[in-house]
Amino acid sequence: MKLKKISSIVLVASALLFAGCSTSSSSGGKSNGFNPASSFNGGSSGLTFSFEKDAPPQSVKDQGIQPFNVRLLVKNEGEFDIAENSGYVSLAGIDKSVYNLQDSSKTIPQLNGFKVQGANTIEGRTQFVLFSNLKYSGEVLGSTSEKLIANICYPYQTRASTNLCVSGDTSSYVDEDLKICDLQSDRNVASSGGPLLIENVKQYPSGTSKVDFQFDIVHKPAVVTSTLYESGSIGSDCRINGNLQTSSEARAKQNIVKYTVNTGLSNLNCEGSSSNSNSVTLYDNRYTVICSQDTSGQDEFEKPISITLDYEYFDRISTDITIEHIQR
Repeated sequence: MKLKKISSIVLVASALLFAGCSTSSSSGGKSNGFNPASSFNGGSSGLTFSFEKDAPPQSVKDQGIQPFNVRLLVKNEGEFDIAENSGYVSLAGIDKSVYNLQDSSKTIPQLNGFKVQGANTIEGRTQFVLFSNLKYSGEVLGSTSEKLIANICYPYQTRASTNLCVSGDTSSYVDEDLKICDLQSDRNVASSGGPLLIENVKQYPSGTSKVDFQFDIVHKPAVVTSTLYESGSIGSDCRINGNLQTSSEARAKQNIVKYTVNTGLSNLNCEGSSSNSNSVTLYDNRYTVICSQDTSGQDEFEKPISITLDYEYFDRISTDITIEHIQR
């Protein structure tokens, strides 16, 4: 009697396990088989930077008797490689002539980004930028404090992978069990690490041989000074087309990003431009791009597609320096 009871329990457990496996296998390939987990590391950081300890020191003497250095550590936390001399660090907020600052802008050495290679990960590279032999040549009464600002500016790129359900006949589906993928569905997406991400990819049929899809470009600034600019607008002094960041000319270049979509199919039309690439302006750190893909003559299949975002990025940090008077 006890043996029969144990056998029944085993049979019931086996049936439940088999049912669970059958459910997973029957639905796994229909909506979105794309698995983004291994594509990118992700994250919302580009370059991070900080003042090295005691460079600059917390206090310096006036009248030019105490030379000092400013040294900034810069790390690539994202996944885009920064080429040699394509990014810059500039010092601001001080009277350069009083501080004996001969060159207020320096290039950033090459900074390779974070990489995922199978089971292995390679951290983004760290470099330093040095401003040497500064000294406060003026004279103060007692002591005073001044704010030293370091600006950083650099080109960056975000890449994203998703897939599209393609069918030459998008008018209707009669047999749910025979369809290969879902024409109307949310799609999984993987974005490379960077301040801009691709999120909320959706697709839906449009007409008899056309698929529309959309995605959100999302900016995730780390701090309020983190600012997105149009590609090619930042100069070596971290000014925007030669203008200060506070100018109206600079603000006109803010939040502009260029996207490029590659489906590998002809007749792709994004944003009504009859093109796969365009520049758009983010509002409240977000913009939704809508594309239409002609699928005439295609079979039914899932196809990987890529989205690339190109932009330039600006950020700043600051520290206070106390200037102390020396009696002579």
